Amino acid sequence: MPAAPALRDALRLDRSGLRPVLALKATAGVALPLIAGIAIGQPAAGATASFGALSVGVAVLTAGPRTPAGTMLAASAGAFS
Repeated sequence: MPAAPALRDALRLDRSGLRPVLALKATAGVALPLIAGIAIGQPAAGATASFGALSVGVAVLTAGPRTPAGTMLAASAGAFS
């Protein structure tokens, strides 16, 4: 296969799986605790909360048919064990 078509295939983006509303919710869930932590002078606490929100967000996005509340609880419990 020539290089140009192979590169074009490698750079092709399949947009069918994109979920922009969920991406915005996940961004807010990670950014808001970090911003709040910085605002109150506790950036480490904000970063910790942001990492927690990230792990729960990834669990919810990849959970499949499970309910979000149960998935969030399981992800939170796993983070502290």
